[in-house]
Amino acid sequence: MVSASNSGQESHPAWYLNMRANPEVSVQLGRERYRALAEDVPYEEREALCKTIVDINKHQLENHAKVQRKNPLLRFRREY
Repeated sequence: MVSASNSGQESHPAWYLNMRANPEVSVQLGRERYRALAEDVPYEEREALCKTIVDINKHQLENHAKVQRKNPLLRFRREY
């Protein structure tokens, strides 16, 4: 999962807009690579996940506080 915080800018990052236009992505975690579909996390799931992201990356709290917009969260659903 990734947060499209754009370092606290008011606009969405370009990579997020690109993934919205073309959600087929290639993911690499360590040495593992796989194809996936990028999808926005539904609003109902967002709050709990935002807390987890901030717990892991404290600077994200500053990024969220700088903007009026909701920073999108994306998850990558592996294609089999």
